[in-house]
Amino acid sequence: MIQAMIFDLDGTLVQTEKLKALSYARAAVELCPHTLTQDEVVEAFKDVVGLSRREVATALVERFDLQEKAAVRMAEFGVAAPWQAYVQVRLKIYRDMLADPQVLLDNQWSHNITLLHEARRQCRFVGLATIDKKSIHRFRRLHRFFFFSSAPSAVNYLQRSSI
Repeated sequence: MIQAMIFDLDGTLVQTEKLKALSYARAAVELCPHTLTQDEVVEAFKDVVGLSRREVATALVERFDLQEKAAVRMAEFGVAAPWQAYVQVRLKIYRDMLADPQVLLDNQWSHNITLLHEARRQCRFVGLATIDKKSIHRFRRLHRFFFFSSAPSAVNYLQRSSI
């Protein structure tokens, strides 16, 4: 009998790549509101999904000619390159998105959430691994159980909640 299961929040329970694409798109539109649409940036993200943050940002900055608009924001964020300013704009948008529990609910992989709830019924322990410690607490409120976080600051973080 399986005693424990650990699920990965990022990409397994929540469609994080979709949310990342949307955050890159919103950031690009914030930099160039009159020349870009979210849809065209989301479409371009499909070409770079899976690459590093730097590679994604650099590719999108080049593709949509965001260098000048992002360079204007470099001092605001204390960064040395336009792609880094673009990333900072995008990260604020992404954090705001993840702070909204409804966004998590609206972007769940329903078949995996079903499996998660079945695991809770069948297994003694069910956990969640994620790089984002704050997401643990938001997701915890939606689906009550203990979590393991792989965040560097909380590698051994294990918490059991009342069920």
